[in-house]
Amino acid sequence: MRIRIDFQSTIRHREYDGLRLAVLHPDRGTLDTVFLSFADHQTFARRDAATGIGPGRDGYARFRDWHETGPPPWKGADLTGLRRGITHYTQVWAPAPAPDHSRPSLPTLPTARPASGRSR
Repeated sequence: MRIRIDFQSTIRHREYDGLRLAVLHPDRGTLDTVFLSFADHQTFARRDAATGIGPGRDGYARFRDWHETGPPPWKGADLTGLRRGITHYTQVWAPAPAPDHSRPSLPTLPTARPASGRSR
Protein backbone atom coordinates (compact mmCIF):
# COMPACT_ATOMS: atom_id res chain seq x y z
CA MET A 1 0.00 0.00 0.00
CA ARG A 2 1.02 3.59 -0.54
CA ILE A 3 -0.07 6.93 0.82
CA ARG A 4 -0.49 9.77 -1.65
CA ILE A 5 -0.43 13.36 -0.38
CA ASP A 6 -1.79 16.19 -2.52
CA PHE A 7 -2.76 19.80 -1.90
CA GLN A 8 -6.53 20.15 -1.43
CA SER A 9 -7.93 22.70 -3.88
CA THR A 10 -10.58 25.25 -3.01
CA ILE A 11 -13.17 26.41 -5.55
CA ARG A 12 -10.59 28.85 -6.90
CA HIS A 13 -7.99 27.76 -9.42
CA ARG A 14 -4.53 27.27 -7.83
CA GLU A 15 -5.71 28.04 -4.28
CA TYR A 16 -5.24 25.40 -1.56
CA ASP A 17 -6.56 25.07 1.99
CA GLY A 18 -5.09 21.78 3.18
CA LEU A 19 -3.70 18.39 2.31
CA ARG A 20 -5.55 15.36 1.01
CA LEU A 21 -4.13 11.98 2.05
CA ALA A 22 -5.19 8.83 0.25
CA VAL A 23 -4.35 5.20 1.00
CA LEU A 24 -3.80 3.35 -2.28
CA HIS A 25 -3.87 -0.41 -2.73
CA PRO A 26 -2.14 -1.75 -5.87
CA ASP A 27 -5.12 -3.96 -6.84
CA ARG A 28 -8.13 -2.30 -5.21
CA GLY A 29 -7.29 1.37 -5.79
CA THR A 30 -8.13 4.07 -3.25
CA LEU A 31 -9.11 2.58 0.11
CA ASP A 32 -9.48 5.75 2.17
CA THR A 33 -9.09 9.51 1.87
CA VAL A 34 -8.79 12.15 4.58
CA PHE A 35 -8.51 15.95 4.47
CA LEU A 36 -6.16 17.84 6.81
CA SER A 37 -6.99 21.54 6.74
CA PHE A 38 -4.37 24.21 7.21
CA ALA A 39 -6.75 26.05 9.57
CA ASP A 40 -7.26 23.05 11.88
CA HIS A 41 -3.52 22.38 12.05
CA GLN A 42 -2.44 26.03 12.53
CA THR A 43 -0.21 25.88 9.43
CA PHE A 44 -0.45 29.58 8.58
CA ALA A 45 -1.45 30.95 11.99
CA ARG A 46 1.68 33.10 12.38
CA ARG A 47 1.42 34.53 8.84
CA ASP A 48 -2.29 35.26 9.16
CA ALA A 49 -1.89 36.89 12.58
CA ALA A 50 0.91 39.11 11.24
CA THR A 51 -1.23 40.26 8.31
CA GLY A 52 -4.45 40.60 10.33
CA ILE A 53 -6.36 37.93 8.41
CA GLY A 54 -8.78 36.03 10.62
CA PRO A 55 -11.28 33.21 10.18
CA GLY A 56 -13.89 33.98 7.55
CA ARG A 57 -11.63 36.45 5.73
CA ASP A 58 -10.36 35.90 2.20
CA GLY A 59 -7.01 34.10 2.23
CA TYR A 60 -7.23 32.81 5.80
CA ALA A 61 -5.34 29.51 6.30
CA ARG A 62 -4.74 28.97 2.60
CA PHE A 63 -2.22 29.77 -0.04
CA ARG A 64 -2.44 30.76 -3.68
CA ASP A 65 -0.02 29.55 -6.31
CA TRP A 66 -0.72 32.21 -8.92
CA HIS A 67 2.79 33.56 -9.53
CA GLU A 68 5.51 31.70 -11.39
CA THR A 69 8.39 33.64 -9.76
CA GLY A 70 9.37 34.42 -6.21
CA PRO A 71 9.41 32.30 -3.07
CA PRO A 72 7.02 29.38 -2.78
CA PRO A 73 3.65 30.52 -1.41
CA TRP A 74 3.87 28.06 1.50
CA LYS A 75 7.14 29.56 2.72
CA GLY A 76 7.03 30.11 6.48
CA ALA A 77 4.30 27.53 7.06
CA ASP A 78 4.42 25.78 10.43
CA LEU A 79 4.20 22.10 9.51
CA THR A 80 4.20 20.72 13.07
CA GLY A 81 0.44 20.11 13.24
CA LEU A 82 0.26 18.65 9.73
CA ARG A 83 3.18 16.33 10.45
CA ARG A 84 1.40 15.11 13.58
CA GLY A 85 -1.79 14.52 11.59
CA ILE A 86 0.02 12.66 8.81
CA THR A 87 1.88 10.51 11.33
CA HIS A 88 -1.35 9.63 13.14
CA TYR A 89 -3.11 8.75 9.88
CA THR A 90 -0.27 6.55 8.61
CA GLN A 91 -0.08 4.71 11.94
CA VAL A 92 -3.76 3.84 11.63
CA TRP A 93 -3.12 2.19 8.25
CA ALA A 94 0.39 0.87 8.86
CA PRO A 95 0.96 0.55 12.60
CA ALA A 96 4.52 0.12 13.76
CA PRO A 97 5.21 -3.45 14.84
CA ALA A 98 5.03 -4.05 18.57
CA PRO A 99 8.37 -4.78 20.19
CA ASP A 100 9.13 -8.47 20.65
CA HIS A 101 9.74 -8.88 24.37
CA SER A 102 10.22 -12.65 24.14
CA ARG A 103 13.88 -12.21 23.31
CA PRO A 104 16.36 -9.85 24.95
CA SER A 105 16.94 -6.54 23.23
CA LEU A 106 20.71 -6.84 23.59
CA PRO A 107 22.72 -9.95 22.87
CA THR A 108 23.69 -11.84 25.96
CA LEU A 109 27.33 -12.68 26.49
CA PRO A 110 28.40 -16.13 27.63
CA THR A 111 28.94 -16.29 31.34
CA ALA A 112 32.59 -16.29 32.39
CA ARG A 113 33.89 -19.47 33.95
CA PRO A 114 35.35 -19.11 37.38
CA ALA A 115 39.14 -19.37 37.46
CA SER A 116 40.32 -22.85 38.39
CA GLY A 117 43.16 -21.53 40.51
CA ARG A 118 45.79 -23.51 38.57
CA SER A 119 48.61 -21.63 36.96
CA ARG A 120 50.23 -22.78 33.77
